[in-house]
Amino acid sequence: MRGFVKDIRLVIFIAIILILSVRGIYGNPRSSELSTNTWSEEGPFELSPERGRFALVYSLIEDKSVFFSLPIARFAIPDLGYSDGKYVSLFAPGVSFVALPGYLIGKTFGVSQVGTFLVISLFALMNAILVKRIASYFGAKKLAATIACFAFLFATPAYSYAASLYQHHISTFLILLSIYFLLKKERFVKYLVIWVSFGISILVDFPNFFLFLPIIFFSIAKVFKLRFLDEKIKIRVELVRLLSVIGLVLPFVLLFWFNNLSYGSPFRLSGTVENVREIGTTGLPIRQEIEDKEISETDQEALSFFKTRNMINGLYVLLLSLDRGIIYFAPIVLFGVVGILELNKKAVIKSLLVSILVLNLTIYALWGDPWGGWAFGGRYLIPSYAILSIFIGIAVTKLRHNFLFMFMLFLTLAYSVLVNTLGTLTSNTNPPRTEAEHLSYLYHKDEKYSYDRNFDYILNKGSKSFIYGQYLEDWLSPFEFYLIVSLSLISVVSASITYLHLFGQDSEMEIVIKRESSGKNLRINLGIVEKLKALPRNIGLW
Repeated sequence: MRGFVKDIRLVIFIAIILILSVRGIYGNPRSSELSTNTWSEEGPFELSPERGRFALVYSLIEDKSVFFSLPIARFAIPDLGYSDGKYVSLFAPGVSFVALPGYLIGKTFGVSQVGTFLVISLFALMNAILVKRIASYFGAKKLAATIACFAFLFATPAYSYAASLYQHHISTFLILLSIYFLLKKERFVKYLVIWVSFGISILVDFPNFFLFLPIIFFSIAKVFKLRFLDEKIKIRVELVRLLSVIGLVLPFVLLFWFNNLSYGSPFRLSGTVENVREIGTTGLPIRQEIEDKEISETDQEALSFFKTRNMINGLYVLLLSLDRGIIYFAPIVLFGVVGILELNKKAVIKSLLVSILVLNLTIYALWGDPWGGWAFGGRYLIPSYAILSIFIGIAVTKLRHNFLFMFMLFLTLAYSVLVNTLGTLTSNTNPPRTEAEHLSYLYHKDEKYSYDRNFDYILNKGSKSFIYGQYLEDWLSPFEFYLIVSLSLISVVSASITYLHLFGQDSEMEIVIKRESSGKNLRINLGIVEKLKALPRNIGLW
């Protein structure tokens, strides 16, 4: 909380930008309205991840049930499950649980969908501040750390997914919060927060189990202390730290409760539930007509979605491809590699961050769908964008007086902001390249699949921003609104970069002075050179 108070101006600015950017339309939709184009394809629920998670939020609050009514089930397709004759969610329930207060508050003001989406924007804001705080811990100057948090939130696809209902910012928050607490003093609450975050992360998205492994291993290593005495190894167990594992209890109880209600067993995961992609006129899933053998084969495939043969293509898609690659959508984070090389202290925490980064990239390179379905940029790598942005703060601090480096940083950051603001204010509905080429063949028209698709969208269709659609549409064209938001961000960042390059001296400068009367040397720390002018005349600088 103290960190947020210190960064109050930064928090206010980020909050304003996110409020301007969040997608939505006015109203509290009824279940029968959700599947219409106004709310779905042409509205805020354009893709199945938003629909599936909002369907559970709606069902929990309006129907008081984990089971979907027929209108809600049709709305949730294709990510819809069928268990014991009832329609259920196929998503981990954590995002929907977290979004419940936003729905209730938004409903009070007649904007239940916008209130739900703003919960994710809140997590995005907290992630930006955590990036700044962790970068500062590694020695980044204040402005450099601020540039790092801007790079993460506004110059990567993290921006686009801060304006909608996805799991990535909640997952990233839990990872960053755990890292932040690892930097704190050795206390019980430190490890309790880490275990609670780990449990909630699984509730939010099952692959988070793997991303958290480096943090968990690091925490477990702190529980057991090894001592070598007389050629013997003695193990000392820190009981208080060990007891912090109780933090897993509540998240796991919630997960088991949800699984038991939805799927009939606390240990049954959504991946083993029958997937329904079409509902017949009778209200029954058409998929029931498929033979049991085919259904079991589908379940088996779902359990083996990670395959080593996917690695080469997955790395290409995530790093280099025109439809999802970092090099096109978020090249600014590549400056974080410079920060990794420049950082030569705190090696343990540095290794921890790098291991999370490598795990994130590896897991989704092995994933059968590295594109993330129809999406804007590489959404699976949002935790990696955050970690690389931390190291951007280090790189900027170390090389802030290097004009060429800072100039290239500015150009790359400006490009990245322009690209990702474009995606945020329009749509995430960018198909993978293979699907776009197939659609082009079927419909005999050019189907774009990179951010040029979003450029066409803002010129021809407009913006999905709630604030723009509700209050600014009569005053500004969508493209003018896009320029205002993006250039505001670029102006703030460029001012920070310029000031840091020209005037960003070390915050503390060690000066050796000598009293002429005593001849003794004293050491003092001065923040800015100009302060030397205020020293008494009988003090000489050496």
